[in-house]
Amino acid sequence: MPQPPSPVDGRVLEVLPDGMFRVELENGVKILAHVADRLATHFKRVLPGDRVSVELTETDRSRGRIREIKR
Repeated sequence: MPQPPSPVDGRVLEVLPDGMFRVELENGVKILAHVADRLATHFKRVLPGDRVSVELTETDRSRGRIREIKR
């Protein structure tokens, strides 16, 4: 059974079309991320400069899912 992905902290650099975001992780890597369903249903607005917690996908480490907004 696969392990659940561990969250990584990062900062939103820019908001892209279709609910995508460019996020810079703490280690300096830039990834493409989208908002998790839980945040989308409660309509939490994500702005450039927000600190976020991201889960990276297992297959492609350059993409991820924003799980939490830390304001």
